[in-house]
Amino acid sequence: MSLIVKGIRGSIRIHEVPGDENAVKKRVWVHGTQCPPPVIVRPDWTLDLHKTNNRLKKMETAKMASFTGKMILVEEKGSTVLTMDQIPVAKLFSRFNGRQMSLSIYKLNTQAGKELIGKYEGSADVFYFEGGQQFYAGTKYVNDFYIDDEDIIEKLESLLDEDVRLTVNEE
Repeated sequence: MSLIVKGIRGSIRIHEVPGDENAVKKRVWVHGTQCPPPVIVRPDWTLDLHKTNNRLKKMETAKMASFTGKMILVEEKGSTVLTMDQIPVAKLFSRFNGRQMSLSIYKLNTQAGKELIGKYEGSADVFYFEGGQQFYAGTKYVNDFYIDDEDIIEKLESLLDEDVRLTVNEE
């Protein structure tokens, strides 16, 4: 099924959850990532993604994606993973693996607006794995993201506990 989700165009998987007939609550996945609730599907099939506080704000088009949220380092047994509002950063960018892109990193400030921290261009190498292993207790993560030789995860770790906007333009 192909729908428009506040400017997002792409394949979207929808699972209906019982609710009001005029505004049905749904669980929605965009490009394999579940959108945080609540997601309301109106009769015209336009999805309205209302997210607050520490939920991922995401807007995608065919050649551009923008992600806004707080950078948090999550530590589990034997693994640390950089997340943007509870979603691993490499998972957000996994669809850009092997593609030419430019990434702009902005630090958001309520008084000063957005401040450009860095802009990186080149071929994206994204490595993401989440799961268990036979002789390993806990969840195992691989969360790496490079643009050419620049380690983007390392750059983003300097912005821990900050509100950040990541804007990608695919070339």
